[in-house]
Amino acid sequence: MIINNGNPLDLAGSDGERIQIDVQTHQAVSDMLLNGNLFTAPAFTLSKLADPNLLTVAGLFTNVTQGGGWFEVTLTGSSGRPAVYRVAQFQTQGRKSVTFNIDVV
Repeated sequence: MIINNGNPLDLAGSDGERIQIDVQTHQAVSDMLLNGNLFTAPAFTLSKLADPNLLTVAGLFTNVTQGGGWFEVTLTGSSGRPAVYRVAQFQTQGRKSVTFNIDVV
């Protein structure tokens, strides 16, 4: 997997490449969608049939009035460096999401 233009949300990988997902949270709980479907596994395999592969990670912040929550997503492929993206909570913000776009090349 490679990071395009230094943007960890814009990725490319090979057909059949396995992508590991690690989500760390603080004062937040997270859920994921892979290509529009609820996804709970720690990894997935890129498929040219679903090109581009879209992984959306959403965080529900547990302390809305005080703020200070965050979630960090790390995607690691079989080659290249990991893509890391951290989402910080603004005060009174209840939920935020981010989508990784992974082109199959």
